[in-house]
Amino acid sequence: MAERRDELSALLTAAHEQGFAVSMITMTVRHTAGDGLRAQLDALNDAWAAAQRARATLPAKAALGFVGMVRRLEITDGVHGWHPHLHALVVHEAGRDALPLGQTMHRAFCARLKRHGVQSWATSGGLDVRGLTLDQALESVAAYATKGAYGETAGQVRRAAHEVAGGRAKLGRRASRSHWQNLDLAVAGDRRAAARVHEYERATKGRRVLTWTHGLRERFLIADERSDDEIVADNDGDQEAVAAFTSADWATIRRDETAAVDLLEVAETAAPALRFEAVAAYLLARELDATAHRPGEQPFPEPKEPPG
Repeated sequence: MAERRDELSALLTAAHEQGFAVSMITMTVRHTAGDGLRAQLDALNDAWAAAQRARATLPAKAALGFVGMVRRLEITDGVHGWHPHLHALVVHEAGRDALPLGQTMHRAFCARLKRHGVQSWATSGGLDVRGLTLDQALESVAAYATKGAYGETAGQVRRAAHEVAGGRAKLGRRASRSHWQNLDLAVAGDRRAAARVHEYERATKGRRVLTWTHGLRERFLIADERSDDEIVADNDGDQEAVAAFTSADWATIRRDETAAVDLLEVAETAAPALRFEAVAAYLLARELDATAHRPGEQPFPEPKEPPG
């Protein structure tokens, strides 16, 4: 959602202003077409936690001048099956290389994966560490959006914020698809995509996609994190009405742990003229027993006048 991306942009701006550097560490696991997503996520999250607890990680963080990190779970789907991976934006002292920390964590990560019968890659593909230069002021979205790859400007950090925050606009690379792309295909009648949407929803239910290390918000004066329900409930009166629901249908949506937040993201990222259609398509693909009505429509019959 836009609020999550804005929070990351605020963090990166504050880190730049205070003279810190930012690097991105990405870790992933080997996968095949037959691997279930839930089992992969269990292994991935457990291995990441083990990497944080590893005895060698603490001195590696100290050598880097580690301040904190924001970690995001990203999942794509392709011809070789589910591909879950973790991105971490690491804030640290300027002039230091995050590669030794990444390598230290990856060794512990791989060791833990073996307990789950899963592997990472020892070299290329399993670990990626990129330094994100902060030697210039953050550029506008239009400036960095024209770049085909990360450039050596502060604009690359804004792009990294969007990569970590994720969202519907992010397209799966090569032959892979994001969850939102699968959802679009499911709405169009693709049965395989519909099955993948349902598996994704079941496997990710209750999992946090974005996590901040303790104290990072306070260090850079970022506002306290709001829950998804608080974001959904917040309406400052200056927002577009996209769809209307009966109270019963809205209650159905709110009983689902992700639907209300997903609906906001669908409406935010759809083309303005197609926002209502996107919301209606999402409800259809998720098979939620709720109907969207265009703003101004009467979603239920007018009450009849009592007989005179």
